[in-house]
Amino acid sequence: MALILIAHEPGWIRQAGELIDTLSELLAPDVLRLDHVGSTAVPALAAKPKLHIDVVAKTGIPPERLRARLQPFGYVDHGHRFSNDEIQMTRPTACPRGGPSARSPSAIRSHRLCLCTATAKAAPRRRRFRDALLASPELAWQYQELKLRLAEEAGTPPDWDHYTSGKTAFIEAVLAGAR
Repeated sequence: MALILIAHEPGWIRQAGELIDTLSELLAPDVLRLDHVGSTAVPALAAKPKLHIDVVAKTGIPPERLRARLQPFGYVDHGHRFSNDEIQMTRPTACPRGGPSARSPSAIRSHRLCLCTATAKAAPRRRRFRDALLASPELAWQYQELKLRLAEEAGTPPDWDHYTSGKTAFIEAVLAGAR
């Protein structure tokens, strides 16, 4: 299976908003903020069709507490995959719990949650990168071109390390204000 990037779907932003509303209710009062980040949060940017939501816990609330509240809704736990201060969880598009409803996590398309501590460094970095792309259509276009090239180079089956590491220098330059 190849790494597939598709044209931005305007519904992604609406769906992310609905998911954030649902997660806010489900995880209250333990959450400081929820943010739609990643390429699906940037209009006109090609992306993998998977929403990415950062869930930042309030100070003193461990991400494990949030994880325990999400697992009954069909979330797959990937643990502390990239960092010790965040837990990765994913959810497929399927609606396994009695079908979709407008206010149910089971009604939302495939997505990834990063359950972050209040002091996690990656969450504010992802917000700053998203905001830079939103503020500059030229920067978003450059990033899209890079992603499309890297997806092609990644081959089939995809070399995820090539795709991911190939974006690092661009992201770091944007965050440093060098672009």
